[in-house]
Amino acid sequence: MRTELDNLVPEPAAPSAVAIDWPRLLLAGSILARSDQRIDQEAALRIATAAISLTDDQALKDAGAVLLGKLSNYRAITLANDRHLLTAGLDRTARCGAAP
Repeated sequence: MRTELDNLVPEPAAPSAVAIDWPRLLLAGSILARSDQRIDQEAALRIATAAISLTDDQALKDAGAVLLGKLSNYRAITLANDRHLLTAGLDRTARCGAAP
């Protein structure tokens, strides 16, 4: 769209993308999931969802699903499984609370 408008000031260069430390972020999500505060649980949910949808590493996707299990969000695990984003059978493991 910017190319179609002639009188716009060019944007400054965007900062370089920062690599996400997924293991540390998932650990933080696991800690947040134990909280009884809604805001903490919502943050953990966003972390779990991002791990499943934004990473290419299957182990990180599966860890995100386990985090969803800690949050008792079994419907999201089922949907991710239906979309073939998780390791087969992980939904049963996440429901039991065991690590894959």
